[in-house]
Amino acid sequence: MSRYAVFLLMFCTVLCAAGNLIPENGSFEKWSGNTPAGFSPNTVYKNWHVSAQKGGAYDGASFMRVVTQRGNAVCAIMGANVPAYCGDRFSLSCAVRGKGRMRFEIYCYDARGQWVGKNVESRYFNVDTDQWLVEKFDGVLPAADGVKSPIGKVRAVLFVSADSTLDFDMFSGEVKGAAAPAAGYPVAAIEPRAPQGPVYLPPRLYAVPGQELNIYFDNLSVLPMPGAVEVVASV
Repeated sequence: MSRYAVFLLMFCTVLCAAGNLIPENGSFEKWSGNTPAGFSPNTVYKNWHVSAQKGGAYDGASFMRVVTQRGNAVCAIMGANVPAYCGDRFSLSCAVRGKGRMRFEIYCYDARGQWVGKNVESRYFNVDTDQWLVEKFDGVLPAADGVKSPIGKVRAVLFVSADSTLDFDMFSGEVKGAAAPAAGYPVAAIEPRAPQGPVYLPPRLYAVPGQELNIYFDNLSVLPMPGAVEVVASV
């Protein structure tokens, strides 16, 4: 079998995200038409209406109202793509009021933006109040052996069921890095390390010239620091 001999000139780090799942406008203060800035609706779904509302917000001056019709009407408001990886822990929360059902979702994609075949969904939250409630969802992204290709980015989503009128504010979330080790997906090497000499890899390199280089072991993914890797030979 052909393998690539890769010299790590500096060091590499296991893919381990830590950052904000809602990078901007989680309080829905900024709008572009009928869509909050930094968000977009999933256009697969129909028969819904999203609008900016002022007065009585949970925080700030504005909040988002989502109205869905009866029947098969649902609505999914998606945040921006952010880096995240298989096995990462995450948390999501939002303030919500009104009448209807909602849940949190996370859409999962690989580094090329292709869906990996699995998303993450919370339980449904039944809401029936004119007072703001704060709902939360903590979980773990799918492991590497449960998806078609390794996760490289995700989108946080607010999903609203049919026949609902719900207000949302302070949508926030965080990627917390890798969870505890699981069978077939060790994460013991999360700290930066400096291997001595060449590292021999299976022939699974994903590279976009000048942008990124992902290296996939059989059970581990690493993202070398920029300028840290030089492919010098194949054997």
